Amino acid sequence: MELDFNPNLRLHSTFYDVPGYESNFHVLTSPSPPPFLRRDTSPAMSSSFEPEQTLQSEAYYGRLPVVLVHGMVVASSYMHDLGRHLAPWFRVFIPDLPGFGRSTNAMPKTGENSKVSIVQLAQGLHDWMDAAGIQKAHLISNSLGCQLLAEFTRRWPERVGRLVLQGPTMDGSHQPIRKTLRALVTNSRNEPLSMSRIMIRDYWRAGWRRALALFREAADYRISDVLPNLKNPTLLLSGELDPVAPCSWVAELAETVPNAVHYVLTKAAHTANYSATEKMSRIVCRYLLIQDDDEIRRAGGEILEQVTRINHTREAAAKQKSRLLCLQSASVLLSAALFATRKEFVGSWPFLVGLLSIESTILYKLYRIRPSLSLSRSDHLDPVYVKLPGIADFDSASSMLRAIGRYLHFRDFPQLGVPTPLAGAMPLVNKLPPSLRNTVYSTVGANEAVAEHDVASTFDAESVTHSVVAHFPAHRKYPAVAIGSTNGALTHLYAAMGIPWLPQTLLMPVKRSRDASIHQGLLDMTAEMEWGRSAGQTLLEGNPNMIEVYHMADPNQDQLMIQRMAYFRLKFIKMTQAYRRFLLDALEPNNGTIVLVRCGLKWPSSTKVAERQYFQSGALGGLSAEGFVRSPTVVNEFVESQKSTSTKLRETVLGMERRTDWNAPPPSSEEEISEAEWGYAEALTDDIVAFANEHGFQIKYLDYDHPEDASPLVADMYRQWRTSAQLHRGHPTADSILVENFVVLEPWLAMRYNLIPFWTVFPVKPSLERLQRYLNRCSEAGRGFKDGFLFLFCSGVHSIELMGVEAWKEVLRRHFASSSASSKDMDAVVEKKPSPLLLGIDKNKFPKDFGFPALYQGQLAEAVGEEGQYVMPPSLALVVLERFMMRNAENYGMCYKADND
Repeated sequence: MELDFNPNLRLHSTFYDVPGYESNFHVLTSPSPPPFLRRDTSPAMSSSFEPEQTLQSEAYYGRLPVVLVHGMVVASSYMHDLGRHLAPWFRVFIPDLPGFGRSTNAMPKTGENSKVSIVQLAQGLHDWMDAAGIQKAHLISNSLGCQLLAEFTRRWPERVGRLVLQGPTMDGSHQPIRKTLRALVTNSRNEPLSMSRIMIRDYWRAGWRRALALFREAADYRISDVLPNLKNPTLLLSGELDPVAPCSWVAELAETVPNAVHYVLTKAAHTANYSATEKMSRIVCRYLLIQDDDEIRRAGGEILEQVTRINHTREAAAKQKSRLLCLQSASVLLSAALFATRKEFVGSWPFLVGLLSIESTILYKLYRIRPSLSLSRSDHLDPVYVKLPGIADFDSASSMLRAIGRYLHFRDFPQLGVPTPLAGAMPLVNKLPPSLRNTVYSTVGANEAVAEHDVASTFDAESVTHSVVAHFPAHRKYPAVAIGSTNGALTHLYAAMGIPWLPQTLLMPVKRSRDASIHQGLLDMTAEMEWGRSAGQTLLEGNPNMIEVYHMADPNQDQLMIQRMAYFRLKFIKMTQAYRRFLLDALEPNNGTIVLVRCGLKWPSSTKVAERQYFQSGALGGLSAEGFVRSPTVVNEFVESQKSTSTKLRETVLGMERRTDWNAPPPSSEEEISEAEWGYAEALTDDIVAFANEHGFQIKYLDYDHPEDASPLVADMYRQWRTSAQLHRGHPTADSILVENFVVLEPWLAMRYNLIPFWTVFPVKPSLERLQRYLNRCSEAGRGFKDGFLFLFCSGVHSIELMGVEAWKEVLRRHFASSSASSKDMDAVVEKKPSPLLLGIDKNKFPKDFGFPALYQGQLAEAVGEEGQYVMPPSLALVVLERFMMRNAENYGMCYKADND
């Protein structure tokens, strides 16, 4: 299961007057970008192509437009979703070719009106591009449209950028025509039912004579003779479940075509543009934007090899099933014949036992081959969501890893990147009483925990990191790869640069009984530490010299989650083979850059349990490290405030004594211990440096003391980068802020909506104060924000120094009201954005609003609306980032340096 991508826009119907045709061409087009001011230096329009060329240069970063060409008879509507998926990066056009769709009457004025041919359709596409002012474009097609584009490119190669041909027809092995028809019928079983409705409508519009004439044309046109003579870069896409243009035939075709790349779309049928839009749009974006043809060819080759094996076993299983069903039918017919002639024989025990044995054997064999017949066997190929074995999906590291992985797959970050059928029901949990909400929250979290006796078999450093690197597109080169500490602000930096991040720290939750550590309703941290000794040693013994174990317990912010499980944060102190292989594959040899991200945050309240095993009392948030050990008054008051009415009544009436502290163990004083979640374990550095020296990679260090040190730096870097890019193209400046919290972040939409991200660790007082200082500094420098949005994470508990919704909103309101914008401007902003500042949260339920994972992203998209969307920019160049860091990092309390500095 994968999360659907929603670009939050629809294509618009446009009609073009094309000279020489009887009526207008209908075309679906992507919405225009936000209004931009044309520069005074823009040249006068001297040809029909100049308007579209200027639009591409100023609004789309010079990218060629994309034209999607439909297949046989079925017109533009079945290409609509693919066009929406591409529209954030390209100007998209989907024409109804003359004679089809809503261009049914747009036939040439000369010749027979009902006559259609591939040559005539190619000419119609050419004439429309002239009328639309499109001098050159990337062309994408499906099925018969591939033949049309082959003919178009043969005649006008200079008008074509890159070609994408999905399911090219006709496969020569399907001759005569009846075999092709049989393949089409077989394919219909793998297509969604809604495709049939579209086909019926468009075939009705075109008429059976026109459809039949075009089918004959397609059957006669030999695409395999045309493509080898084309020089344009070409991506050939085949579907795993496509019997019309099978993977094997498309692979053979790709071998004959110069500059061709073949890629297999898993679980896709013939009209993959409609039924497998997610997969197709991702590879098309990569092919058109990244243009790493050799790497796509490698990735496609691996998928083809595995899909071929799957298809062979599926076909063999289908044949075996057919034989078994024939045998079963034969046994039934034989029994019926014998019953009609020799009833006494059929009723005998030997016959009945023999018949039962045959039927049982057949049913058993049918049961055994059922998995081989499954259409879901390729789910593990080319995934976006990858479950890390034994690692919590709800943790900061795994969430930010998914955010970067999805961004590099050209995707947004809804539902914290975790696909679940329960997403729609999440907001309904808020209707439950608080006690039941707490139970649901802790129960769902505990489902991710590993049983104590399964710890050794569940976590293996090598297999876990293999799943980590599987989050990123296979065989893709990057200018750099980051590795090290977890950080929400830097997640946006990695997205801007278009680079992966390999986490040093991962969270493994382990189930434990309440009695082991929960005493009188409170966590006893000393008992928790003692309980965790054996589990920690098991992890260390199973991964010798690979990890450090940080057993963390935070009764302040994790009161609900720690009722049923313990947190073990595992820090890699050596790179696994999976990390090494990924770096060798992802970086250019002797030229790649490894950015080593090191958060120097220490936790004085940590206790050394054993060699490479630590226990951390508390976690970063409203209460300081020392506060968990040396602030009994604060802790006691907080514990007292959390008592329920029934608990207080029992204490008063029955005289029951209740603990009022968490019994933290004494901290170690002989060494500084890194903070478990955000801190960096220095032991990893030597291994990375040795690896980089061995393979000629450069090392760049990004050092800071606190996770939120990076937030103002990244926000200002984003603002400078996006503002300069928008001013260059006449767009408004970037003056809207998106305040994010813990794992609730959105790198893709921040870029798409031109928002400046400012990440905070938790909704606590220290984080709010950091935000306030940053906003004040911006206002004092005359760079105040006009408006913005706020995400808050709900932990389900009223922790120490937790700041309420109104406190966060007040800081933003006060800042926006005091910005440099005039009152008239502010009125316009308020009128344009009637949505509240806070998104995804019911302020009356905070911090026990457990529906936020299903709501935050959709509400941001709704609040901004289609008119506030911008074209996705090219990645921030490494040299530009380094120039910014060298000049400004120290001003933010950070350090960026090379290995030899």
